Amino acid sequence: MVACPSRGDDAAMMLRTCAALAKVDSRVVAFLEPIALYMTKDLYEPKDNGWLFDYPTPERAVSLGEGRIYNPNARDLFIVTFGNGVPLSLRVAQKLETQTGKKTACWICVG
Repeated sequence: MVACPSRGDDAAMMLRTCAALAKVDSRVVAFLEPIALYMTKDLYEPKDNGWLFDYPTPERAVSLGEGRIYNPNARDLFIVTFGNGVPLSLRVAQKLETQTGKKTACWICVG
């Protein structure tokens, strides 16, 4: 299994899932960290704190194959992404909506 989070909360929950899969099922797990996102706090503009998240409680983990969708009601464009591509895709989606009025959904595979 290969895991590559894009958000801090996803990283914590994915690491818990990876550790459990390795221990219980003897799965081989590779955990890729997008270091370019380590210091990221803002998503759309400086000081918006749009990329800060609360630390998930210890019992929270990501189910294998679980995903996250942003703007699920959008019907004009659908982006599938992961890791560093998540904040980039969300920024593009916002710009597209501002410039064209087209609404974009972004699906992120987190587990």
